[in-house]
Amino acid sequence: MVDPSLPPARSPAGFQRRDMQLLLLIVAAAWLALGSWLIFTYYVHPRQHRPQDVPIEKCTYHKVEAFVAPLGLRLDNGSVVQPGGIVLPAEKAAAERAAARLRELAPVGSDVYVEFDSGPPPEGMSPPPASIWLLPSGQTPSHPFPYEQAKLVGAVLVQEGLVRVDTDQLYFYRNEFILLQEDAERHHRGLWAGK
Repeated sequence: MVDPSLPPARSPAGFQRRDMQLLLLIVAAAWLALGSWLIFTYYVHPRQHRPQDVPIEKCTYHKVEAFVAPLGLRLDNGSVVQPGGIVLPAEKAAAERAAARLRELAPVGSDVYVEFDSGPPPEGMSPPPASIWLLPSGQTPSHPFPYEQAKLVGAVLVQEGLVRVDTDQLYFYRNEFILLQEDAERHHRGLWAGK
């Protein structure tokens, strides 16, 4: 006979089920925390990760004087630069779309802010790669540069799926560009349309 003063006996299966639910809740919370941290840490616009060690003489405003094929800009000081961290598609039509978008982003006469890489350009690469920033609409050149409102040309081209990330090039914004390229692939933009 069962003593009514004692609490009812717990079944071993109920105990295991509650423990399993608690364990799943802890694992889900851990994954949620990790995912939030990854998004917060890595999926931010590249402009927030400006290299702090770039000498000031390597960061200057310039006017665009001309477009130089395949994907370069001639600046008012006579130098030619191309967006760093990217590779132009081999297909001619796709390369022309990327070039047209660059001409649209940085038309002749527009002001750009150029950060040259601190190291030597990759072997055989001419013109040298650079971070080419577009001034916010309606703003004139000023110091300090307004990174929070500006757009990085290479990031725009990658995000729109017009170019690929050059994973062999040591480029400051490479990790951010890879995330933007994955986003373009996931949403079937540009080179990944119809895939």
